[in-house]
Amino acid sequence: MQATRHLLLLRHAKSDGARMGQADFDRPLNEHGRQTVMNMALLMQNEHLVPEEIVSSDAERARETTLALCRFSEIDSSIISWRHSIYEASLETLLNVVAQTSEKTHTLLLVGHNPGIERLVRHLADESLQQWTQGHLIPIAALCHLSFSGLWRDISRACSVVNRIARPRQLFNDL
Repeated sequence: MQATRHLLLLRHAKSDGARMGQADFDRPLNEHGRQTVMNMALLMQNEHLVPEEIVSSDAERARETTLALCRFSEIDSSIISWRHSIYEASLETLLNVVAQTSEKTHTLLLVGHNPGIERLVRHLADESLQQWTQGHLIPIAALCHLSFSGLWRDISRACSVVNRIARPRQLFNDL
């Protein structure tokens, strides 16, 4: 029997627009984004969604999201791998990142950006995605929980069940 794998896909939290002379890559989280990360960390704790490995974009807003999530969830930040390739990543790049996950890992958290995260969800999800397609699929700071049976290296189109898409505005009235 193949092990069940859990892929948690988190879009970075809210940042302000780039200031004059500031590169998109260097945009930090704003206060709203920091609050949202704290709320999403609590949600992950409450639902026992604890990654054994985290792979994150190294863009500033993704770094801040990932580090804050670890801090608020009491997850050891030593399990983070920073990957520049996730910033503005293609579907193929994200699939390769997931496929390279250690087979010892049962739960992987990937923190990145749209449109890549949303494309990855649409590619991996089976028909269970239909119940989640109202509104924007993966808004800022949304968490998608996919699961599948098999090996990370064998991940493919429509192999995963969408267990949940947690969208901050639907979860927390103050956001």
